[in-house]
Amino acid sequence: MDLDILQARLLQQLQAMADALPVRPLQAVVAGRRQQALPGLPRPVDTLTFELSFQNCRCAVGFSESVVKPGLFAFSVDFHRDGQRALFLRDWLTDRRVAGVELMRFESPAGDPRPGIDAFVRRLGELLAGPLRPLLDSELWMAARMDWEGHR
Repeated sequence: MDLDILQARLLQQLQAMADALPVRPLQAVVAGRRQQALPGLPRPVDTLTFELSFQNCRCAVGFSESVVKPGLFAFSVDFHRDGQRALFLRDWLTDRRVAGVELMRFESPAGDPRPGIDAFVRRLGELLAGPLRPLLDSELWMAARMDWEGHR
C-alpha cells in the first residue's frame, strides 16, 4: 500500500483520537517521514512519524513495514518530557502486563495494514484516556523496565 495513503489515513485517525481525549493536545498532530539505512538490511526502512504535544509531554508515534518480511508492520510509541528518561509504550505495557502490546506488531499477508492500524489507534486512545492519562495532564512521570530483547 502506498505510504502517502497510509500516512494520510494514520494522520486522520490519530487526529480524531487526539480530539476525543479528555486532555487535548496543544496542537494538531504533526506528521513526517524518516528513512534510515541499517546495517544488514537490503534497503532503508521508511518510517511514518507522528507527534502529539501535550502540556507536560510529547508522544511520538512511528509506523513502518519490515524490509525483510513484507506484510509485517510495527508501531513504536514513546513519551518524552524534558529532564526525564523516555518512556517506551511497549516496555510499559509489558512491565505492567497491560493489554495492547500484541497490537504494536502485526502481519497482513494481503499487504493491507488498515485493520491493524485501526485496532492499534483505538487501543492507544483507550490507554491515553485511561492508565496513561497522568502523563498527559500532570507532573507525574512513569517508568518501565527497558526490554533490551537480548541486545544487552
